[in-house]
Amino acid sequence: MNVTSNEFLFEAAPIAAIAVPGIPALLVPLIGVHPFTRRPSELFAGRLTLVGLWLSFLASIVLAFAWSNGAHRPLAIDFVEIRISSDHGFQVALLVDALSLAMMLVTSTIALLVARFSIRYLHREPGFQRYFISLNVFVAGMQLLVLAGTYDLLLVGWELVGLSSILLIAYFRHRPGPVRGGLRAMVTYRVTDVGLLFAAVVVHHAAETPRFVSFLGSDPWPPTGASLGSGVATVVAALLLVSVAGKSALFPLGGWLPRAMEGPTPSSALFYGALSVHAGVYLLLRSASLFVASTTASIAAFVIGLASALLATAAGRVQSDAKNRLAFATMAQVGLMVAAVGLHLWWWVVVHMVAHVCLRLYQLLRAPSALRDAQEMRAALAELPPARPSLAYRMLPEEARTYLYHLALQRFHMDELVDALVVVPVMRAAHAVIGLDDRFRRLFASAPASTETRVGREESESVVRS
Repeated sequence: MNVTSNEFLFEAAPIAAIAVPGIPALLVPLIGVHPFTRRPSELFAGRLTLVGLWLSFLASIVLAFAWSNGAHRPLAIDFVEIRISSDHGFQVALLVDALSLAMMLVTSTIALLVARFSIRYLHREPGFQRYFISLNVFVAGMQLLVLAGTYDLLLVGWELVGLSSILLIAYFRHRPGPVRGGLRAMVTYRVTDVGLLFAAVVVHHAAETPRFVSFLGSDPWPPTGASLGSGVATVVAALLLVSVAGKSALFPLGGWLPRAMEGPTPSSALFYGALSVHAGVYLLLRSASLFVASTTASIAAFVIGLASALLATAAGRVQSDAKNRLAFATMAQVGLMVAAVGLHLWWWVVVHMVAHVCLRLYQLLRAPSALRDAQEMRAALAELPPARPSLAYRMLPEEARTYLYHLALQRFHMDELVDALVVVPVMRAAHAVIGLDDRFRRLFASAPASTETRVGREESESVVRS
């Protein structure tokens, strides 16, 4: 029996779709538990990661050919439905279309480049294997997020990306700064991820099925409208904006992003210059039909994005550290993308996102060498010409310029506001739970009093003060 190339590609598409996120996930136990030695060597961890990421990249190429041979129609791949009741269940489904293919290929390519760069950059670093375990968790989560065909599965990838992000921010755990930065990111993620969770719950109750092709439209991306009503679309889009504000460091929750730059340079480039910080933009693009159906959600996206861009631009211009300047520049560009989502400029956002991913990846990987070059130039020239402020800034009165400068130095007091309204209440609630658990242990097991509550409270207070 003759099998055409199109039939072969369509039959191989489900296997390739599983392999894209599945191979990096499989590398995690292989690196963590080596079958021959107690602790895998750098050579083993590095080469195994490169081989696995190459296989994942080839699987993404197979998916791209399968989609192109299908007349560029969305390719929905359904695996299994997990029923929890007669009315509700979780559909394990993947979706391959123009948007997911673009982001999938970018993720595969950049993950390969960063992995190759990291092998030399982190040579003889004490946490070498730990870094590559976190890297593979991130790649698996990011590819699952990109290919997910439901909000349920997208939430799984979303959480894996957040987990690996926290671990790599706190990679240098012997220093207090990275640990505090990881804790701040964890609190921000946990609070805002509730938005995506509630959005999935609302979709389950409002739509007949949670599959994207069912309620967001089965037309080639970007679809023209959603089957949900305007009110439901507004609620779901607003909940998604909450999660995006946390993951993509938008106004007013962007204070964690400059703190995240204390992690290794390759992870900063991969997460906060290239992929992780753009996961929120991808989520909004995936949910484009909701913004088409809701004018209110579109206006909210435009206002949040524009406010993020303006405040990040002002704060970035007074930074003395190169990586902090790049962090605020990233926040500003992501804010412009979110504002463009509010204006329904879908393909402009995709092109902007891919171009910005490549630019920030290069800049952050180049940052250590660029700093050294600048120091050598300063030593050779004795003094560099001072930066000239913009025309709009020079037109302001002297008092207004001084006031704006100090506000930018304080990041417009957004960090203090988030600490007072989000971080401190969450930390206090967490330590109250620890104290309650300690009381129950003493009551039922006659265990000695634990010092975790007091020590944890002191650590949380020091995080807020810093």
